Amino acid sequence: MLGRPSGAGKCARPRAESAQQELRSPESPTPRKTRRADADADAAPLRSPKISPMRILITAGPTREYLDDVRYLSNGSSGRMGYAIAQAALNQGWQVVLVSGPVELSAPPGCEFHQVITTAQMKEACERLFPTCDGVIATAAVCDYKPVVRVTGKLKKVGGPITMEMIETDDVLAGLGAIKEQRWVLGFALEAQNPRENALQKLRRKNCNWIVLNSPTAIGSEENSVELISASGETVANWSGPKSRIATSLITWLSEQPASGRA
Repeated sequence: MLGRPSGAGKCARPRAESAQQELRSPESPTPRKTRRADADADAAPLRSPKISPMRILITAGPTREYLDDVRYLSNGSSGRMGYAIAQAALNQGWQVVLVSGPVELSAPPGCEFHQVITTAQMKEACERLFPTCDGVIATAAVCDYKPVVRVTGKLKKVGGPITMEMIETDDVLAGLGAIKEQRWVLGFALEAQNPRENALQKLRRKNCNWIVLNSPTAIGSEENSVELISASGETVANWSGPKSRIATSLITWLSEQPASGRA
């Protein structure tokens, strides 16, 4: 079974930030982080399949890319799936590091919580934290584009159409897949056209061990219907229902996998 020894301390439940606070300082949010008190907090994790609990990184929620100081690109992700998985992993006795974009949810008590806003902030936090973890479950719905030039202040109406040039943001999941080494990576794919084919392409392109396929109907919903696909392209599970129940099923399934299942 996948696992590692315990040792990291638990963090206090963070206080939610208001949307107004985020908008006042979109450039420089302050991640809320509780440091682990143990002496080996920065040591590389052990990954014996006979030792538990695991320490896992979870990404959740949307990210924002600001057009000016008040307007931004984003999506309707509620973060419910990622937060439900974090709670299910805590219930399993695992250590959880949760990196979340702005959502109207409180982080589960007992997790190590890091608040981010932009895609670049999520990528930096994840790549810094991933080496201390055994694996990652990437549920975040990151914003894929940002303006080439962000306007200082507030864009004014000009009485006609405007054009803004966009570029792609950095790929958070692909970045983790590139540095995973002996760790495992479980991604989420939200697909509307050719869903399974696109999910398989994402799985291979981003070096995932598994990928969870779901549809756009999952955005903002309390329920979901997902297909878990392995690196070989095999469907290993299908789950439907409340996201909390799917989260429990996923964590239970992961806890039953041998260490060799990560490769």
